[in-house]
Amino acid sequence: MVWLLLLMGWAMLAPAHYLPIDADNVTYLRPVLQVEFARLGAFRSGWFALSADGNYLAVASTDGRVLVLQEGEVVGAYQRGTLHDAVFDGERLLAVHSDADGTLELLAYDWQHDALDLLYRHDFADTVPDLPIALWADAQAVYVEMLSRDFSRSDYLLRWTWNAENAEVLPYVIATDPDAVVRVGRVPLPYVVTSSVDGVVKLWDLAQGVTLAEVDNRLGIAATFGNINAAATHFAWRDNFSEQLYLLDWETGENRVLAPLGGAYAQWYFLSADADVVLAVNLDGQPVVVAWAVKTGEKRVLGQHLACSRPQPDHARLSADGSTLAIGCDSGVQLWRIVLP
Repeated sequence: MVWLLLLMGWAMLAPAHYLPIDADNVTYLRPVLQVEFARLGAFRSGWFALSADGNYLAVASTDGRVLVLQEGEVVGAYQRGTLHDAVFDGERLLAVHSDADGTLELLAYDWQHDALDLLYRHDFADTVPDLPIALWADAQAVYVEMLSRDFSRSDYLLRWTWNAENAEVLPYVIATDPDAVVRVGRVPLPYVVTSSVDGVVKLWDLAQGVTLAEVDNRLGIAATFGNINAAATHFAWRDNFSEQLYLLDWETGENRVLAPLGGAYAQWYFLSADADVVLAVNLDGQPVVVAWAVKTGEKRVLGQHLACSRPQPDHARLSADGSTLAIGCDSGVQLWRIVLP
């Protein structure tokens, strides 16, 4: 534990409150902090988990350590088997790991007390261990999205109710929709967005296995890339050829052109909490953060993000409260927030 104590410094800062990004302040969105992996150890990628208020990050090193950071400083760490995904749940980190024989473990890490608890262990018995690909939690349960490694079986969800002895297996409902030819990546769970080839776009709650909204974009094309805001009232998306940026209102069914893209590609799109600003990271292969005002369609280049050795950042997230944009590359993680003059 000596290395852990040296890293941590144990001086916990009170969590800060940051302004949510909106149309009135987005011009003041700036990089405010950069976590340099070189000083923390060896890392294969810029994956991270981000807390809902943007105060905490979790990152994973190549030697199996999971580090929790506050304002760039390590405040907790533990070591386990292969990490597949992690999310913050209040003042603890929930994580799904697997050991050498593929056994799945759900863990809860309380960094303030350096306590690591095993919540649930899932043994695949005589079958080939399936692959956990995503984790999330709500007040009732923890959910793990599972990719089946046996082509004779469908993908599924594991639902572990808090303090239960065993987990339930739930169907992967979007696989049963014959019209869902595209699942829009990077939409925060439990929400999922799918599209038909001719433009019928659906918002799902994957945990409940239900469709929350269905809108025909009236363009006759699939919605292929984009993101929703935290409240899931709107969906910002682009077409497959990056010709136009659109904004879809789930309640009214309106789908309107927000701005031309002219073929400029981006993997990472985010929509502010109030759905009045769209952000893009690494637009047209340039290391920049770009914003469009929803009301006017005006585009602004806000500045350059940290350098990545790969064509796109490995990971990016907007915190659930809409205050913190985090961008992860092989060199580290950079945080962007509103900095008023």
